[in-house]
Amino acid sequence: MRQTNYTRFKNALEEQKTLNFVNLKKDIYSIKCFIEKALTMAMDSTQTTVERDYNVTSL
Repeated sequence: MRQTNYTRFKNALEEQKTLNFVNLKKDIYSIKCFIEKALTMAMDSTQTTVERDYNVTSL
């Protein structure tokens, strides 16, 4: 009986750790995408401004 309860607890704990890890990976991926989009927008904005103001074409 005691071993069964321990096994159930251990399995539930492992399952929760797995779910937490998967959720953490999703959160990290969404933050990564946000940062990439923000940097892309900033770089595009800067590039457009330079091209407009100084008549310089991008490479």
